[in-house]
Amino acid sequence: MKQIKTVKARKITFNKKTTEQVAGTIAAAVGLEDATTTAEKSAIDMGAVIDAKTGANVPIFPLLNMNKNAKYSSFKEKHGDRFSHAEWLRGMAFVGLLREECEDTTAEFKHICGTLKRNCMYWDGTKKGKEAITRAKKAKLDNAEGKQQTAKSQTEKTTEKVDALVATRQQIANVITCLNLLKDAQGIAGLPPKAAQEKAFELARELQEIFIAE
Repeated sequence: MKQIKTVKARKITFNKKTTEQVAGTIAAAVGLEDATTTAEKSAIDMGAVIDAKTGANVPIFPLLNMNKNAKYSSFKEKHGDRFSHAEWLRGMAFVGLLREECEDTTAEFKHICGTLKRNCMYWDGTKKGKEAITRAKKAKLDNAEGKQQTAKSQTEKTTEKVDALVATRQQIANVITCLNLLKDAQGIAGLPPKAAQEKAFELARELQEIFIAE
């Protein structure tokens, strides 16, 4: 009787640079105390890591369906042979890493992914980041600058209202991050935080709670 061999799937892992950048990106997005940069800057940096072979090495990311039940066959129907099944699997593993990092935080997974996609060189939609465009041009990709914006539809206007709320939450998170960084710097210098600074921090936290409840 012929022996049937089974193949065990190799677990996909990411290097320290990638996992630390992912954690930093989520921390900045929600204004955690250990955040070391703003949400905007961290998204730009994460986009570079996503595209880099020495980073996450998942340039496929902006083309992926974020759904857990997404299939490679559907991806291939839409994008052809631009990326292999192995590259798709690695990309989906990265999506899983992002989803896991967002758990137990106020970070909105869908918004995080949307922001990161716009900072990747293979993004072909609107609002593509400048650094991503530069990398796309260097790689001589088609549609390097992404899609140019046209007159807004009603759906886009509705989406903008939702994005405005998310953007406000992000700005509040940025303020909290900056206040935390200032507090850390004062601690290193042996200086106590000012009363107005503590009041600003409390106010920012209250605003964050209000906008999360919206």
